[in-house]
Amino acid sequence: MIKEIRDQALHCAAAALCLLPVALAPNFFTGAISGALAGLIREVTEEGDPVSIEKVKAALRSWKDLCGWAVGGLIVGLIA
Repeated sequence: MIKEIRDQALHCAAAALCLLPVALAPNFFTGAISGALAGLIREVTEEGDPVSIEKVKAALRSWKDLCGWAVGGLIVGLIA
């Protein structure tokens, strides 16, 4: 039960981190930042547990995927 609560709390924190830029200043730039943050989290967790600095570095090198996430965020930022 404690593990599930911790897991869900981390999901909430990740969502808040990703969406905070758009919530504070809705525009295309903050949308792109939010999208890139969501993509970074996805790329890191795609590698499985445990999360490490090496996995974060590898995720930062996957520019094509991160740019796709950023473009999605940019579109949302334009709508917002």
